[in-house]
Amino acid sequence: DLDVLLLRPLAPLLSAAAPGQATLAHEGVGGSIGVGNALMLTPRNHSFFREWYEAYRAFSDAVWNGFSVRLPSRLAAAAPSSVRVLAYGAFYWPPWNPWGVAQLYRSERCLLRGGYAVHLWETKVWRSLLSSLSPAKLEAHG
Repeated sequence: DLDVLLLRPLAPLLSAAAPGQATLAHEGVGGSIGVGNALMLTPRNHSFFREWYEAYRAFSDAVWNGFSVRLPSRLAAAAPSSVRVLAYGAFYWPPWNPWGVAQLYRSERCLLRGGYAVHLWETKVWRSLLSSLSPAKLEAHG
């Protein structure tokens, strides 16, 4: 996604992956929501992503989460040697719930737990927080 900020280099994740292995992260504690798709590290033409893409032939907006987060969770669980799934804190902390959004956008000091990236949850906060931002406003609050 375009609303992901890298907090530190991804090289350690890439070098720790088994050859040909994709790396994603859970969304929610223990994957309670699924496997997030905002940041995915993968070798080119990985079979996991081809299978996931093929499943989109039956896509429905009514079950967006089912295709985008829950389906990859099931596919990853079925192929643990080809897909490594990290704890949610690696890419998706703080979470997209009201507390997490408040941590990101309304607190003086966001509690980042040493993750590799932070997802800004733009679709959750566009109207209420982000749509009025401009480079000038950001520079003024530097």
